[in-house]
Amino acid sequence: MKVEMLPTPSTATRLAEGVSLHRAVRPPGAGFGRHTHDYHAITVLLSSPGPSVWCYGDGKCRSVRPSSGDVFFCPANVISAVSCEKAYESILLCLSPIIFNRVIAECDGSIQNKIAPAIMRKDSVIERIVTSLADEAERRDRTRSELFAASLATALGVHLSREYTNDLGSYEPVARLLDEELALLDQYIALNLDSPLKLQDLASVVGRSRFHFSRLFKASTGKTPHQYVVDRRVERARELLQMGGIIADVALEVGFASQSHLNAQIRRAYGCTPGQFVRRPPIS
Repeated sequence: MKVEMLPTPSTATRLAEGVSLHRAVRPPGAGFGRHTHDYHAITVLLSSPGPSVWCYGDGKCRSVRPSSGDVFFCPANVISAVSCEKAYESILLCLSPIIFNRVIAECDGSIQNKIAPAIMRKDSVIERIVTSLADEAERRDRTRSELFAASLATALGVHLSREYTNDLGSYEPVARLLDEELALLDQYIALNLDSPLKLQDLASVVGRSRFHFSRLFKASTGKTPHQYVVDRRVERARELLQMGGIIADVALEVGFASQSHLNAQIRRAYGCTPGQFVRRPPIS
């Protein structure tokens, strides 16, 4: 099967040598198909693409349901393919491997070829750096922007060298739930958001022990069952609020104990109150 080599997006903003940033709304579907690129791709999601399939390397795929704030990292020259249900907004940072290699050169060099893909991680360091660079791309006065961007890119290279390397190899197989099991769980969670949704209940849906299920679920989605359920509740609450739902009613409908609990989770996920969300236009 043909693999396309994608260049840095033509509409990306060049911030410094080897550092470009592209903010866009991606359409649903399979996008570019199987592709690769000569830069390290760091993607920060600004909205959820819904149920998605992310494939890296030699056809190893994961069914996931990412949420706003999740980080995806694909190293240069790694084959990947993405298919998503909904359009989503994201920030793509294109980082030259030269920057990463400079950081490695100052270390012992032993992990230079072991940088590994990462799917659906919560990484506050990457999120802060990438959003800072996105803000910088909007500035009209670019006199000092290149030095600022280069400094942040170097800091990002250090972070990648610490957190995104794998001594066992980039594609070490990990036991995961089957796609069919994830689909059953997703359907069960969606139909029972107003219920407690205990760990044993979720494990029983796919006939797994509680302990084994927790490990498999985290490996399959990048989140604990609790984190995943909370994210689904928050996402559904956003949809109901934007359709004009009453905050207190929405909180109960999606399974939060109180309006204040919903308020805290909305702030965590979106940085606003439920009341502010009601007045915002829907996110595609």
